[in-house]
Amino acid sequence: MIAPQVLLPFVLAALGLYILDGTGRIRALRAENTPEKRTQFFRHKITRQIAAMALVPALALWASNTLQSALTPGDRIAGLASAVTALTGVSGRDVTGFWSVKTALEILLLVLVVEVLPLLTKSMPPLALGDIHILLPRTMPEVGYCSIMAVVAGVGEELLFRGFIPTALSNYGASAECSFIAPIAIFAICHLYQGFVGVLATGAAGVMLTMVYLLTGSLVQAMTLHAAIDLIGLVLRPLAGMALRRIALQVGHTPLG
Repeated sequence: MIAPQVLLPFVLAALGLYILDGTGRIRALRAENTPEKRTQFFRHKITRQIAAMALVPALALWASNTLQSALTPGDRIAGLASAVTALTGVSGRDVTGFWSVKTALEILLLVLVVEVLPLLTKSMPPLALGDIHILLPRTMPEVGYCSIMAVVAGVGEELLFRGFIPTALSNYGASAECSFIAPIAIFAICHLYQGFVGVLATGAAGVMLTMVYLLTGSLVQAMTLHAAIDLIGLVLRPLAGMALRRIALQVGHTPLG
């Protein structure tokens, strides 16, 4: 077994290289946004994402014999969970009960409303929390790429930011609070390419995902929510937009480009 704090620098180095490479490729794609370049971008991103954001943290957790404790931390986070409940009034039962058919239908309705609004006036751009338009799929093959990206991000980023990094920081001697707050900050900074609004939105998502992990004591719950958020933003919303624009064209309206 290798101590997690020993592996932490290597995991962070892999993360840094992945972010630097991805930021450079997004910049290049914005400069030359052709179908061929987009296909190359998505394929490369998925390959690097699987390696840096899923395999590396999974192997680090396995090598440090902390995978099971990250998936189900139990008493290790009981104090923080109680503090979150006392502060917010939300319990683990509330989080678990959130998942329902009613919730899914409400989310679907919200997605449709958000996508319909830009069709009503040419002066309104598509709504987005951050500069992510370059990542949104424009064709069905790109929808497939984005689906893979969303699922890998949901699983891998939770293994990294809610699983391995807090464990390693705790072994370094950091307080329980700092062990979970620091990964939220790193998680937000990794999205600098989305601009200031994107960093704030990502930071807020990180807080929410951390609360879900602490309150439910299940990393799988956080993974599921994370993947669902990314699937809504990268897949469901673009698909709804494509369908609505096709309908608008058929009835003779001119949608936003």
